[in-house]
Amino acid sequence: MASCAGFIDVNGADLPNKEVSCTSGVNSLAKNNCVVKNNAKNMTDIYPIRFHDGVVELATAAARYVLRTTK
Repeated sequence: MASCAGFIDVNGADLPNKEVSCTSGVNSLAKNNCVVKNNAKNMTDIYPIRFHDGVVELATAAARYVLRTTK
């Protein structure tokens, strides 16, 4: 499957401009153990995405965790 990588920067050019990553666990979509603490240090603003076949989906486990668990 061919895909194109990209990212969403939820606050534009404002800082921190840092990719979200797991606080604990592994940043792998195949595993389900990534946790991102909900604080300013860990809940950063860049979320990797992947485009393919007319679909846009999250590209990392950290981005998936944030989408599924934060309000």
